[in-house]
Amino acid sequence: MTASKAGIAWPGKGRLPSDGTPAIFDSFLNQLPHGVMFTDRGSVIEYVNPAFEQLTGYASSEIVGLTPRVLKSGHHSPDFYARFWSTLSQGQPWRGRLTDRRKDGRLIGLETTVTPILSKSKDILGYASIQWPSAETEVATDAASEAMLARSMNRVVGHVMHDISNAMTVILGFSSILKDGVSNDPSALRSGFIQILRAAEQAADLTRELIGFSHNHVLNLRSMDVRATLAGLRNLLHHVLGANIALDLRLSDERICVRADDALLRHLLVNLAADARDVMPEGGRLTILTDSTREIPESERSGGTMAAGPYCHLHVKGATLAPSATRCAEHGLGFAVSAGIVKSFGGVIRQNLNEDCVPDIEVWLPQVTAPEEELCVEVEEPVPRRGTETILYVEDDEMVRTATSAILRLLGYRVIETGSGGRALQLLHRYKGELDLIISDLVMPGINGPEMVGNVPDRFRSTPVIYTSSYTDNFTLSRDEMVNMAAFLEKPFRYEALSGVIRDVLEQKRAKKKEAQSPDST
Repeated sequence: MTASKAGIAWPGKGRLPSDGTPAIFDSFLNQLPHGVMFTDRGSVIEYVNPAFEQLTGYASSEIVGLTPRVLKSGHHSPDFYARFWSTLSQGQPWRGRLTDRRKDGRLIGLETTVTPILSKSKDILGYASIQWPSAETEVATDAASEAMLARSMNRVVGHVMHDISNAMTVILGFSSILKDGVSNDPSALRSGFIQILRAAEQAADLTRELIGFSHNHVLNLRSMDVRATLAGLRNLLHHVLGANIALDLRLSDERICVRADDALLRHLLVNLAADARDVMPEGGRLTILTDSTREIPESERSGGTMAAGPYCHLHVKGATLAPSATRCAEHGLGFAVSAGIVKSFGGVIRQNLNEDCVPDIEVWLPQVTAPEEELCVEVEEPVPRRGTETILYVEDDEMVRTATSAILRLLGYRVIETGSGGRALQLLHRYKGELDLIISDLVMPGINGPEMVGNVPDRFRSTPVIYTSSYTDNFTLSRDEMVNMAAFLEKPFRYEALSGVIRDVLEQKRAKKKEAQSPDST
């Protein structure tokens, strides 16, 4: 391919051109300690250097001719790739951190720059990327640490699944009563619907937490408010501790921010609560206190390598009326997991042992200042927003499809529904009416959502698309697949959220159409 503004002819297929290219260029790429990859405009890999082979574990002969999707980790969301391709499609370089999966299955964090290769007429001819390992590397790469994380995860799942089962019992019980018309009292019916909604929201929240904990990923450190994180976990912590352990959250009056990974910070806090439950089988009280301090104990200074204060001080302390000496042997089995997470955040953790074997753990994390854009804002309760447009809804799960289609019709929309990408394409090739929006499940058997959207008839090519999914850990999208994606909605969702996303997308479409028809746009 023609790969640069200088007009160098690039034959690809894992080798440098032998004619017309200075030998120093060949030597430079081969000796460069950073990984280099060139692709054509369709993202097919045409060259990788030796450093790239070392980073990914793939030999040039194995990866040339494939696309970078072979390295996908499932760590990044569709919105991430939407921003990624939006930047490149404008001819601008993209810089950031990517999480890739090596040939041996391990995840690796890479600082990455991807640059479009432009012709003299500014057409994109291909892409060049350069990568090097991020300073924020993997968590739990050895088998022992992974086993401990798995044990911690299993313990949390065991506690939470009980509460999800309880929530489903409420939903099934009240649904049966409403179906059979046991009562005609309007207040009783309303009470039943409210109980169903509350139970469903509880189950949905717990499910999201479990999905978050199940992801293996490279650290994505950002400014996090510890107070807000703990407050948001209050219900889950109650579920983990059980009915016989009271939770006492004593949070600081001021927000305290630390540089941490969202999922791992939550995992740390829940893991500490699960450990407390394990060592207090007779029940008691668990107090979690947060405050800000300028100093940490001399014994925890790690040889003077700790950064200067201030620090977020997190103190987890248990109290029980019936100490259980038989549990002492298990005291702190999950401590290694917590210690590994705290270390990855640049902090220190201390376990204060005591005769009663009750939890007494202190954590110090370097405090940071939150950027202006991350400051907390008040969010108003969403209000359902209605419309009259025509929507194609594609969802393979019959119950989800039936319920969501009914909601869309109640909101005033005309809905065309189908259960597969293949049937959706057949329908669109026969359909003669107007289509304002496509809502599609992202991952479906057979033809998935992006493949279906990529093959719609020409007159629907510009129709905006909202993708929905509950889990996309092993799914990434190419630039072409992201073209019409207007939004992504995570399942499960409330109908207020669904109605808001739909109106935002349709009103944005209307504004663009009006702008294109304006005399000033010509």
